[in-house]
Amino acid sequence: MLSRKYRGKNSVEERKNVYLFQQLRDKVTEFLGTPGSTTNKKTVIFDQFVADPKIYVDYLAKRRKGNGGLMKPSVYKSYRASLSFLFWRYEFQVPEQFSSRLKTYMDGIKRLANKARQCGEGNIEDGKRPLNF
Repeated sequence: MLSRKYRGKNSVEERKNVYLFQQLRDKVTEFLGTPGSTTNKKTVIFDQFVADPKIYVDYLAKRRKGNGGLMKPSVYKSYRASLSFLFWRYEFQVPEQFSSRLKTYMDGIKRLANKARQCGEGNIEDGKRPLNF
């Protein structure tokens, strides 16, 4: 029997990685459904999650840069937006008490991140910078 020889540009290791990534993507799609649709299964027990916003705040407190420093306040804001999207995706009505307490915690996190940047931690410059060549 003649065996077919692969003549593509990718190595065997790269093809294995692509195959495994596609298998993982298929399993996640099977579990969550296609984007924009209602989900097939619940991934978070929301009633326990919204009982105490400190769970989410502890998660945010552990999110650091590679060197251990705090991230920019806008990064923490995007994490909050991701949480809001998760609630929206599952059509979960967030209790007002959870929202108000989380807002207080988020204000504190952003304040600490701003204070750290003012003290010189991280990159101070925002926006466009001239090229140095």
